[in-house]
Amino acid sequence: MSVEVREKIERALQLSGLASDSVADSATFLGEGAWHEAYLLTMSDRRRLVMRFPKKVAYGQPVEYDEAAMKAEYAGTGYYYKLANQVEPGICPEEYDYHVSPELTYTLETYVGETIDMAIIDLETAYSIGYQRGTFMRKMDGVEPGVTGYAFLNWDEERGELRGQVDGDFRDNLREEQDDYRQDLDALLQSELAFDRAEVERKWQDVFARRAIDTETLALTNRDTSPENTVLVDGRLRVIDPLPILYSGKVMAGNVLNNYDALHPLYHTSPRYAKHRWNLYEDKLTRIADGFLDGYSQGDADLRRALRGEEFLMLLSMVAGHYALLQQEELSTSQIQRSGDRQAIEERLPKLLDRLEKFSFA
Repeated sequence: MSVEVREKIERALQLSGLASDSVADSATFLGEGAWHEAYLLTMSDRRRLVMRFPKKVAYGQPVEYDEAAMKAEYAGTGYYYKLANQVEPGICPEEYDYHVSPELTYTLETYVGETIDMAIIDLETAYSIGYQRGTFMRKMDGVEPGVTGYAFLNWDEERGELRGQVDGDFRDNLREEQDDYRQDLDALLQSELAFDRAEVERKWQDVFARRAIDTETLALTNRDTSPENTVLVDGRLRVIDPLPILYSGKVMAGNVLNNYDALHPLYHTSPRYAKHRWNLYEDKLTRIADGFLDGYSQGDADLRRALRGEEFLMLLSMVAGHYALLQQEELSTSQIQRSGDRQAIEERLPKLLDRLEKFSFA
């Protein structure tokens, strides 16, 4: 570990009111994600904490200091942890602190364990992970968020509090989304792509005939539920590194299903996901999705079909997005990082389109 990192850890511990004597020597490099480097600290009382520092370069681009964005992200994580632990004690790190400044920015939280290894878990464990996630998210969706507005979180510096990026009724946005999904469908219907147009449009009509927007309630939910952010300790789920969003819990549940049924197994040719090689574990990803659907719906057939409907719309948007990327003359760096180069997109599109055509709401 470099002297620079050791000094940063010591300064951060002092800012968080924790003695740094003998602790910095215990620090070990834990790993790195797209945006942060993480270090594991063993405190004098044997508690283990994770300290994260933002990386200077992410996805091949320099990361600029953005105080408002960082405060929104880190305060949002802390708020999600707090609410989640009230709903289900111990599911998230119980200690959490952060600091944002041009000189030193970090987060500090309880270490809850290693993220799941898809190569090691079996199908029964995969189902249990999904089931626990589903029951937990259903509970979270029934709790008053305690934050005004909707969409992703912003930090209101004047008030010193979090709030949703958008004011108003989130259900109005759900209604506007219907026009966006219709545009996605029309783009595919008018394309040269080969698929059963009547079947896909029939399914689209069925989803919106059943979508009950007026009864939707606002929830503080999680947009990022990937295996990267999933921990299992003695068979019990732990959730870390959420991407909190104030929106419909059903919509975000559909997002979870689409991620495990389509995105995670098919995006291995994109730089963002290549290292995980999740395509090798499609059967386990599917079992996580199955467990999630069962855990969230709890035997409610109408709710189960509603979640599948939201998954269908997510898949439709993904297919239309791939088609739109191929109409561009050039792809941006961020587009290539997330979706892969033109060849990767061309190879993935027929697979996604086939899933859309054969999609089942059962």
